[in-house]
Amino acid sequence: MSEESVLPRYQISSIATGGAVALQQFRESTRDIFDVIRPGTAGDYAIDMQAVHMGNLLLSDLRSSAQGFQRSRAMVATAGIDHLMVQLYTHGGFAGLADTIDVRVRAGDVCIFDLTRTLETRAGDYGNITLVIPRPLLEDKVADIDSLHGLVLDRDLPLTQILAAHIRTLAQHAAGLAAGDAAIASRGTIQLLASLVDQRPGNKTRATAMATPLREVLRYIHGNLHDSALGPTQVAQECGVSRATLYRMFEQSGGVAEFIRERRLSGAAMDLASPSAHPRRISDIARSWGFADDSSFSRAFRSHFGISPSEARTASARTWARAQWGGLSDQDSSAIAYWIRMLHE
Repeated sequence: MSEESVLPRYQISSIATGGAVALQQFRESTRDIFDVIRPGTAGDYAIDMQAVHMGNLLLSDLRSSAQGFQRSRAMVATAGIDHLMVQLYTHGGFAGLADTIDVRVRAGDVCIFDLTRTLETRAGDYGNITLVIPRPLLEDKVADIDSLHGLVLDRDLPLTQILAAHIRTLAQHAAGLAAGDAAIASRGTIQLLASLVDQRPGNKTRATAMATPLREVLRYIHGNLHDSALGPTQVAQECGVSRATLYRMFEQSGGVAEFIRERRLSGAAMDLASPSAHPRRISDIARSWGFADDSSFSRAFRSHFGISPSEARTASARTWARAQWGGLSDQDSSAIAYWIRMLHE
């Protein structure tokens, strides 16, 4: 295998560096995903982690001492990522919240988190394989991507076992793949995941119903978020559904107007965090996402994320300044944070 074909890799080992250094490296590498809360002393911390950048997804395989993880709304606003995080727990498990959804995971379960949303979990000593996947690679393959946050695929189901075996095999071979092979393996993994998610028991929006009103409504909303006139009345008229039906579709999201508002705020947060959007004024970004004026946007942004739009932009700019690609090596703890931001379709 040529040197040029080897995928970028990163490793953290408490055996090599000591617990305190390894914990700091782990916190730095995952800073855009969650805050790491260590219940014990840093010196006692143990971790063995290998991460591989596969081009359009990031894979990590780790075993670690007990930890807690928290992703706040402020972090959602400043991180500038809207990826999906898929985790197979190979050892131990965790309990916690995905937004307000109670989540409990055992070894062998596969769980999914939407990184435009909040999470708070606690795990004892554990091991997992994590895939970070750009949202566009999944959203056209599943019936309702907004329903995946906090989803747990039960380890006792045969289809979950198939997915888990595939993820383990991918982790085993990822570091030795050439870039072209990694792209093929990534696409196959994402397609398998999407198929199993839509075919899971109890799923009311499974793939056989991709043309249902809900799917069409979601497609219309996501395609028209930049239209300031977008609201329940327009959605109902354009999608041919009644207001009552529309309300039932989005009852768990607080209604269609709240769903639209949150999607717009998430989109604006992504733009504020993007270095390519930094020349744009905050007011222009607000209007591009359908907000009528600066003050209403700022109030809505602070209410949702707990910080102002300008604070979100400043915090994100500092992160990019720490992680310029040309100054990173594969063993720089900023590398993973940068890889996550630069994942592409």
